[in-house]
Amino acid sequence: MAFLLLAFLFLVIGAGGIRPCNLAFGADQFNPATESGRRGISSFFNWYYFTFTFAVTISVTLIVYVESNVSWTIGLAIPTSLMILSCALFFLGSRLFVKVKPEGSPLTSLAQVVIAATRKRMLKLPDHPALCLFNCMPSNSMNSKLPYTDQFRFLDKAAIITADDQINSNGSAAEPWKLCSIHQAEEVKCVVREEGGALDDQEQRITKLSDNLTLSV
Repeated sequence: MAFLLLAFLFLVIGAGGIRPCNLAFGADQFNPATESGRRGISSFFNWYYFTFTFAVTISVTLIVYVESNVSWTIGLAIPTSLMILSCALFFLGSRLFVKVKPEGSPLTSLAQVVIAATRKRMLKLPDHPALCLFNCMPSNSMNSKLPYTDQFRFLDKAAIITADDQINSNGSAAEPWKLCSIHQAEEVKCVVREEGGALDDQEQRITKLSDNLTLSV
């Protein structure tokens, strides 16, 4: 039992380390500033989800059949061997990969937007926020600029430029805890929307479960 629990622990650590990073690492191999890079990113995501769905289909059909009718040992050895092969290919090609250096903690950027927006909560947004708010993107950034959205407009106040705000010669904010870009605000909006969608899905599951229990009673 201890060996099984240890295996589950390693499984959780491995899945938690891979799944949040593989999509981002794959997208980093393409330059979104070029047309070919944008096509490459689109193609990458299409192939990723296709192969992921195909792998899940094989695992719940062929692998389960082998484990049930042939041998558990063989059934577990097949995905283990494929994982070892994929790791070997990954490390063999590591010199060819584009490795983008981290630009700081994303949590820091989220906190900066919230704090800056709170400090400027009494200010009024301009009539055309997408054109009038602070909208600086680092020249060495490979991130695509997010389009402006009208949701959660309170966060847009973090990008209001006041007389006290100072801007560096490269266009960035001198005090990032007082002035943030529209792109940073849109990143926070994406997080809020994702969390809201997850809560809605959870609420729908709970409601459906409650209805099923009511019908069964």
